[in-house]
Amino acid sequence: MRKYQSLFLLFLMLISSASIFSQESLRLNIQLSEMPYYRFHKIDGEGTAIWSNFTSAGIGLETNTQSYRMTYAILYGFNLNLTVFDPNSPIFQSHLLGISYKFHLKKENSLFVGISLFSEVASNYKGNTMWNEFIPYSPVLYKHEYLGHGVPSKLVLQSNFYQSTPFIGFVHAGYNFKITQAFHISLSASYGFQIMKYKYLKWDEGEEYQEALHLAPVQTQLFHAIGLELGLSYSIPMKSNRKPKK
Repeated sequence: MRKYQSLFLLFLMLISSASIFSQESLRLNIQLSEMPYYRFHKIDGEGTAIWSNFTSAGIGLETNTQSYRMTYAILYGFNLNLTVFDPNSPIFQSHLLGISYKFHLKKENSLFVGISLFSEVASNYKGNTMWNEFIPYSPVLYKHEYLGHGVPSKLVLQSNFYQSTPFIGFVHAGYNFKITQAFHISLSASYGFQIMKYKYLKWDEGEEYQEALHLAPVQTQLFHAIGLELGLSYSIPMKSNRKPKK
């Protein structure tokens, strides 16, 4: 719970900063984005990668001055694996909460930079199996030979077990297109960093492993990502600019 409180406290700090430094209008901002991305990492010197998709939607504030525009938002994120190796395994899905900040150089069509930070709140894949390359898949079955005369070999299972994604964040750099005063479309290149928690277990075929899995230590795996994000935003004035009739 503390990590989610920290997210909202940070967002409130950003809003306070916006109120202090904004010289003109403050608007309510609604955001929606879609980002296919390529997640990769190295194991024993060899690279492994999968395609995923990250969708986010949120609401926040937009501040405008004569020279720049900034947006701050609280976001809901949905992370989905697009690479499927095992049709019998459920498709990995993750639900996240986060915050974002974007800085636009000016109000009209312009370059912008931004950052979005998320933490997982739920997943359909918790406790499910993954290959050693951290790809959702059934346990790997292999033959283990025991040394010694007359000792038969036996089949052994091994797998990683997904636990959570405590952090995934992206840095964005792209171009913003102003369609109307309120409606904007953006396209950006993104770099991401993900922290995954998992457990590793090896057990004999037919053996009940749940208790051993419960006692297994939680380990950490880091990933990098590159993606392309398409974003939509709509802003609404916080107060009317109409002058009262005399």
